[in-house]
Amino acid sequence: MNALITEHFLDDVRLAELLTQAKYRQGLGPERIKRLLQSKALCHDDVYSAFSESEWRLGLGATWSKRFTEKPKDNKSYTQQARYLQYRGFSLEQINRFLREKHEQQ
Repeated sequence: MNALITEHFLDDVRLAELLTQAKYRQGLGPERIKRLLQSKALCHDDVYSAFSESEWRLGLGATWSKRFTEKPKDNKSYTQQARYLQYRGFSLEQINRFLREKHEQQ
């Protein structure tokens, strides 16, 4: 067992990094990944530092484009899109910045 630990085959930090990368590729945001790591009793302090802000932004854009094709036109569509992205684990600050930019592109 000690050999596995020294060779980093049993490493909580490594597992947290791999789960973070896998869930990011699935379109989940930092908040949702953080809750997942908490449920598995893993260190979640480095979830935000695992990717830069621009990479989280790209992930948010990819997640949005999988579900929505049109920019938010009114308050109803804006809140619907915001709720979906929040469920996927993105912070309200990230969502509001992204959707505001989408809305201004019209």
